[in-house]
Amino acid sequence: MLRYRLLVLCLCCLLGTHALPIHANENEANATTAIVVNTSGTPITFDPQRMLGVNATMWIRNELDNPQLHARTRALGTALARMPAGSDSEDYGWLSCETGTNVPDAEPCGGPNIHYGRPTDIVNFLRATNRPGIFTLNMNSTAQEAAALVAFFNSRTTDTTMIGIDRRGRDWGTAGQWAQLRARNGNPEPINLLVYEYGNEPAGGTQASGGSSCTPWGWERVWTCDGGEYIRGSADHDGYRQFRAAMQRVDPRITLGAFATETLDGYNSFTAEAIAAGAREVDFYSLHHYGYFQPTVNSQFYPAASQLPSNFWPTTTQALRSEIARHAPGRAVPIWVNEYNLAIDHAPVGRQSFTALYLADTVGQIIANGYTGASHWNLADGGAHALLNSENNFVRSPQYYAVLLWSRFGNRMLPVTSGGTEGTLRVYAGRTSAGAETLLVINYASQAATRTLRFEANGQPITFARATVDTASAASQTDTTMRFNGVPDPNDDLSNAPASSLTITGENLSHTFPGTSVTLITLRRGAADMVPRMYLPTTQR
Repeated sequence: MLRYRLLVLCLCCLLGTHALPIHANENEANATTAIVVNTSGTPITFDPQRMLGVNATMWIRNELDNPQLHARTRALGTALARMPAGSDSEDYGWLSCETGTNVPDAEPCGGPNIHYGRPTDIVNFLRATNRPGIFTLNMNSTAQEAAALVAFFNSRTTDTTMIGIDRRGRDWGTAGQWAQLRARNGNPEPINLLVYEYGNEPAGGTQASGGSSCTPWGWERVWTCDGGEYIRGSADHDGYRQFRAAMQRVDPRITLGAFATETLDGYNSFTAEAIAAGAREVDFYSLHHYGYFQPTVNSQFYPAASQLPSNFWPTTTQALRSEIARHAPGRAVPIWVNEYNLAIDHAPVGRQSFTALYLADTVGQIIANGYTGASHWNLADGGAHALLNSENNFVRSPQYYAVLLWSRFGNRMLPVTSGGTEGTLRVYAGRTSAGAETLLVINYASQAATRTLRFEANGQPITFARATVDTASAASQTDTTMRFNGVPDPNDDLSNAPASSLTITGENLSHTFPGTSVTLITLRRGAADMVPRMYLPTTQR
């Protein structure tokens, strides 16, 4: 995970029309401001499987096969699981971990007191949770070692594709050889893991491992912190280009991402150099974002933090896209956010309900600003970042429900055209693949807020046949538990916490959003909403 202080931009900027903040003080929370959604407006289409990912860390290897972890992960949907996850990716030698011993001429499996899960454990976890994977490669290894990993995940046992001899003199044989290792360890069929990243956070390398191009406060064990060299490689190390070429020889379907920081000039201009060298070829860039390093949590913290998502994401996105366009005109390089949370350290605020509101808002802003993929940090461990507490029977944190409700939002974000001018609500509208309209509303205030809801198409109001409401709510922003649909600890599959029905009376609906809550309303049209058609019989003589 990210272990350095990020530069947090606190610039006031305009929100996109797909995410409308309703600014109101708490004394005005019960105002009857209307929320108006334009269902015929241009939507932002996104892939929920990529956008709602989670980091599944390999240091909980003893818990990776826990049935309750699997069940509660499945309940979150079927989005990507990023593994091995975090800075430990640079200490993860996949073959050494798989065989249980450090293999000569291959990367070791961590330090003497570190015991990571095997790639087989990754395959088993992905299959048990019905999720695709994204794998963060150890950039200290060789291109051929990475290609052999692709073969382990994706190749058939009969594949005769030659991987070749690496810089260390090791012959990595054929793709089928590594598929046979997978089969011997219980998985005869390929997993088809198609998304990879070249390193975790190479901009934060230590000077001991990466030399003078790294900052004195680095934390990551990488061979360079020079963004251009990271892409091109060096006389002694394989860079992004070499890794990608070797991996795609084994499986042309795979994509390989490169790291980017949030600012172009930070960390000795790592990102500016990585974009200048790679914008014409990199499959996607991936950044990490934590709103705070070690937040001072007081009464001023909460209102300031609630403004951060809508202030930060538009500015950062534009800066990165402008730099990519400067070096690769006409090429739309996808940008991912493969780690995000409120704070870098394990601040107690991470366990509070406020963080669930902040993260729900963050996901909305990531989607509204056109990112391609995102992965929450993290799924399960004993820390304040985790959705599930692996040290306490996988108890759900408030953050869990933010991801859960977004998993039911749909795959298109619609414009919100009206909703007020002052407030503590954040409103995101969407549509599911089945054609239902959705409204996700975040209420940062402790007071409930009543709003009239109006959906329009080409300026005309829409009526609905039925609607349901899912709500995660807490007593206060500092509460460490949330109720989901009124239930404090739902079943693993959430079967005892179903959505409730929303009463529909005419074109303008009304709903009261509880204080400290995230609410998802799902509306479905009925036969009355269909365009009437008249069919006349024809007579033949």
